[in-house]
Amino acid sequence: MKHKLEYKIALWFLLIILVIIGCYVVAFRVIYVRQEQKMLGEESMNTLLSMRSSIESIVDSANNVSKIFLSDQEIQDSMKSGDIYGNLTAQSKIMQRVYAILQFNHEISSICLIDRRNQIFTISNNEDVMFWKIIPSKITWYEDVVLKDGGIVLSWNSDGISRKRKNDVMSLIRLYKDMNSFQDLGILSINIKASAFESVYDKIIDEKSEQIILIDEAGHIICTDGMSILRKDYLNQYLEQLDQSEDGLMKEVYENDGVRYLVSGTGINEYGWRLVRAIPMDNKEDRIGIMTANISLILLSAFLIFLGAITVSKMIMDPIQKLLSSMRKAEEGNFVKVEGNSYLHEFDYLLCNYNIMIEKIEDLLIQSVEKQKMIRKIELDEMMEQMKPHFLYNTLDSVSALIILEESQKALLLVESLGDFFRKSVSKGKDILSIKEEISIVENYINIMKIRFEHLFEAEFHAEEECSHYMIPKLTLQPIVENAIHHGIRMREKDGKISIHSGIEGDYLHLMIWDNGKGMSEEIIQKIIKMEDDFKDKSFGLSGTIDRLRLLYGDSFHYKISSREFERTEISFFIHIDSLERKNDI
Repeated sequence: MKHKLEYKIALWFLLIILVIIGCYVVAFRVIYVRQEQKMLGEESMNTLLSMRSSIESIVDSANNVSKIFLSDQEIQDSMKSGDIYGNLTAQSKIMQRVYAILQFNHEISSICLIDRRNQIFTISNNEDVMFWKIIPSKITWYEDVVLKDGGIVLSWNSDGISRKRKNDVMSLIRLYKDMNSFQDLGILSINIKASAFESVYDKIIDEKSEQIILIDEAGHIICTDGMSILRKDYLNQYLEQLDQSEDGLMKEVYENDGVRYLVSGTGINEYGWRLVRAIPMDNKEDRIGIMTANISLILLSAFLIFLGAITVSKMIMDPIQKLLSSMRKAEEGNFVKVEGNSYLHEFDYLLCNYNIMIEKIEDLLIQSVEKQKMIRKIELDEMMEQMKPHFLYNTLDSVSALIILEESQKALLLVESLGDFFRKSVSKGKDILSIKEEISIVENYINIMKIRFEHLFEAEFHAEEECSHYMIPKLTLQPIVENAIHHGIRMREKDGKISIHSGIEGDYLHLMIWDNGKGMSEEIIQKIIKMEDDFKDKSFGLSGTIDRLRLLYGDSFHYKISSREFERTEISFFIHIDSLERKNDI
């Protein structure tokens, strides 16, 4: 107990420090994750924009190649003839031009020319020169190329372009026009390797943890690398969101198998392509490392603060502990001064004044105890003196009535019984009597009442021998018996019963009086319990007895009242036996 408060303060400091650390960890996680997401999103979006530029550059390069072919006079002359197979010399020159371009442009896999007879001429580094005819009505991209009227059409793995295609290609297709008349001479297709687009990100992507997807306008996946992260339904949802985006950008968080990914995307609006990237967000190793370093510093600071808190707590708590110890003893009635000095002048002043207060309290208590003893004695004496005439007036009224009725013998017996009653109740000036003596007074009172009200009631006594030596205030039971007769049994007019009981219940002396008279309503019982003034005036005997016992025994006394009209009214007093004196000569 000596250091209890000191430990409490130290524990409070420790708890506050732990709460601060806990809040820091939570806040750090939230802020770090948000910052990580922001930085990761910016990095991912910058990467996608860079990749978009590279993809556009690949397509632009292929478009520039197509323009070179459009402006080449040899190819123009061959295409004007309408029969690309008709002139072998022209074919040889075209092949030389194509091989020269393919030699320095590794992104292009092949180049195709289609004349007005729908004959196709394909030149490639990896394939032999191919000649065959196409049927325009069966070619899916043909109508789009015609509608573009010289504009480019991008078609993935276009049908009719190659018969022996070994790898995926993206074909840049356009009408081949006469440079002078702009008349349609045929179709030109520049076929770009799929690997050219993959090379845009092959040094960026970590195939074990992220995914890149490039999709054309028709929804064909041009290339996809990395883990299979995005489910098809989620991918379609993100593509739709990307199409509806005003700035052509998209950024969302996606969770797969307990791992969170940042999904970002951008559109290549000129071609209607979409580029999507999914990268993991939970970089736990870096986060744990940073968090561990921060928490280690906080714990070190917390430990030093805790040591300082204990030292300050000891300086403050030593005098407080002495003061608390003295105050606890004061609660038990033992007023002890605080000895010794403290580390602080303010505490010395406090302890000095506390000691002065203790001295004054001791003096006041001595005076108060003496005063209360005197007041209690006066109050008890006053109650006793009030109760005596109360009973005497009622009895003398009865004597007067018997004399008027010429019942002189009964009046004589009543006066003799009254004298015997007062002789015992005076009890040589004693204020407390044994249970046995108190019951003897009640028996005398019952005899007087039987003379007054012959055949009105019967009385019975149940007194346990083990409680007969306990001492209680004089005239404790008699006023209750008097109330029972006058306010209860007399209302019946016949067959009245009254019982007086004394015994031990647990640690309490139990005194009980019951009768079968008129009884009391619940409203009256509540007035008794609340000790309302209007009830005290009507039932002086009961309220006066309760006041006396409560004044004398305090919390060691309690009572209980229950009643059923013309059946049973029971009043019980309970007094703790430790607060009772004992008479040993019974």
